[in-house]
Amino acid sequence: MGYVMKFGNVPIAESVGAILAHKLYDSAGKLVFNKGHILQKGDVDVLREQGLQSVIVTQLSASDLHEDVAAERIGHAVAGQNIVMRAPGVGRANLTAAQRGILHVNVPALALINNIYDGITIATLREYTLVDEREMVALVKIVPFGVPEARVVDIEQVTRATSSILRVEPLQEKQVALIISGTDATREQLMTRFSDAVRDRVVGWGSQL
Repeated sequence: MGYVMKFGNVPIAESVGAILAHKLYDSAGKLVFNKGHILQKGDVDVLREQGLQSVIVTQLSASDLHEDVAAERIGHAVAGQNIVMRAPGVGRANLTAAQRGILHVNVPALALINNIYDGITIATLREYTLVDEREMVALVKIVPFGVPEARVVDIEQVTRATSSILRVEPLQEKQVALIISGTDATREQLMTRFSDAVRDRVVGWGSQL
């Protein structure tokens, strides 16, 4: 069956269960319903009180997933070791580092996922980025109000068939040696110039010089 999500103007009596496609304000400029609000039976009376006879909505088919549900499922699917997933709504899932470390990205698998459906996108930091605890490392974004569940299942299958899409490897403490070459006359000057800067960087990575 084809993709049959519907978008357009419908009478308010037929809007129950549909997704409001725009913000709705009253005559005083106060927000009544936000964009993306799923209209309930009681909302029809509110719409009528605003003098509306119809509203612009999106109506998902039985084979669609709401943007928030899709984002959460995909976020869970791609989050690996030391990745925390939070789905705040508005069709997104935020992926953050559970601890300081190096971000690893399965680039080929991520590219495959990002080409499954144009309404689903995952953006990440560059692979091997040093990230701090609670730093955002990736964002899952669902562009329309809903997407076919079959495409979400496709993504979940990719994540099950490959190594983790995203993970953070904690830094390992190491003892680091600084080797400086030069003449006897310049060695002390080079040591003074470089040792503090290198030590600060090494210590920042959780190791010792």
